[in-house]
Amino acid sequence: YCDTLKIHGDSVYCNTTERIIFTVCKNPLCGSFPEWSIDTSIVSSMNQINDTSIAILFKNITWSGKIYASLSTGKCTVSLYDSLSIHIIRSVQGISLGVDTVICSGNTMTLHAGPGFARYKWQDGSADSVFIVVNAGQYHVEAADYCGNVYRDTILVNTASYPFTLGRDTSKCNNDTITLTATPGFINY
Repeated sequence: YCDTLKIHGDSVYCNTTERIIFTVCKNPLCGSFPEWSIDTSIVSSMNQINDTSIAILFKNITWSGKIYASLSTGKCTVSLYDSLSIHIIRSVQGISLGVDTVICSGNTMTLHAGPGFARYKWQDGSADSVFIVVNAGQYHVEAADYCGNVYRDTILVNTASYPFTLGRDTSKCNNDTITLTATPGFINY
């Protein structure tokens, strides 16, 4: 009779300090008890409530992962497995593209919005966590966490301009010498 297994519980928990209960639905005539599995490094406590439910108190961290349940169905049949992806959001995650900066002509720069958000939206409508800058301009990103909080940041990328001069125009007689001094601070001359 152990032919059904499904974990029930929410997939997102925001700023909770309470125990979270997960329940397995199984065939009522199934006499097997579910075996639960989760990354124990993020769990403060885990208690079996009854033959189908478990209560987990998560550590005070933000985490995304899975909880697993399995039922042994006997020697002649395959065991049943199920998993549930969950996201524990503890603290407000900010977003920062960094300080305004410059880019040299012909170069690229990668902007990182940061990992762990449910969705991203850049000024051009792209939805990745990173954006490749090829031209100077103003760039912005909007990111939403799994709890529905929205974060935004903007960065201004200017074209690097380094003035270069050999000094003012001058005249020289044929037998005279003249010293030209280039603007300092460059790698090669």
